[in-house]
Amino acid sequence: MSRSPKIMKTKNFIAPSFSKIYLVGCGGTGGYLATGLAKIIAGYEINAELILVDHDTVEQGNLSRQEFMPWETGENKAIALAERLNERYGLKIAAIDRRWGKNQRSTHDSLVISCVDNVASRKEMKDLGFWLDLGNGRDQGQAIFGTTPHKTPVKKEVQQWDKTPVVASLPNAYLVAGMKNLKDRKQQPSCAQTPFDEQGVLINQWAAQAGLAILHQLLVLREVSTPSIYFDTTKARMLPASITPEYLKV
Repeated sequence: MSRSPKIMKTKNFIAPSFSKIYLVGCGGTGGYLATGLAKIIAGYEINAELILVDHDTVEQGNLSRQEFMPWETGENKAIALAERLNERYGLKIAAIDRRWGKNQRSTHDSLVISCVDNVASRKEMKDLGFWLDLGNGRDQGQAIFGTTPHKTPVKKEVQQWDKTPVVASLPNAYLVAGMKNLKDRKQQPSCAQTPFDEQGVLINQWAAQAGLAILHQLLVLREVSTPSIYFDTTKARMLPASITPEYLKV
C-alpha cells in the first residue's frame, strides 16, 4: 500500500554569508539594535563589516529614550555609537554621517537593516535584496526580513511548495506590511519630541529584541524559520510568523 507524500507545513530560508551589514538609523530602535548586534558579532566572531548610517546628531532630548550618553550630545549618532561600541567590543564598526540615499544600492552579499521612523524612507529600500525592517507604533510593532518586493517569485514558492524543503525567496516588509498603501502622518514629531504616553518607554527595546532574534537566525544559525516577529508591549507578547504557504500569500 503506497503512502501519500508528506506535506511540509513550514519551511526555512538558508541565509548567505554576509560581508557587509548596514544599519540605517541609529536613534531610538537603531541604537539598541546596534548594541545587541555588536555583541553578536563580537561574541560569535562573525566575519562581517558593520556600517552604521545616520545623518542626525545627538540632542539633549534623545538621552531619556535613546542609547546615548550625555557627553555625546552634539555628535553625529552613527559616529558616536560606532566609537563607543568599537571601544567596548574591540570591533571596527564604520560610520556614515549622512542619509541613506534613495538611489543607494547594496551588494549581493550585504544585509540592510532599517530602523527609520517614516514610511517614505522605508519604501525607498524595498528593492535592496536582503532587507530587515523594524517599525513600531505606541505599543505595537514588528520586525520583518525578506528578499523581494515582487509577488511573482513568492507565488512561485507556493506553487512548488512540496518540491523542496527550503524557500529561495521571501516577501519583504513592502509586501508583508502593505507599505504600498501606507502614508506618513503630517508633521510627525521626532523621536526626541515624542512623550512616553504617545510612544511607550520600552517600545524601542522591544523592537530591537525582535530584530535581534531574526539577526541571530541570519548570522548565527544561518537558517531563518521565522522571518517576521510581531510584538505588543501591553500584553507582554511576541508572536513569530513561520514560513508557510499562508505567509507567502501576500
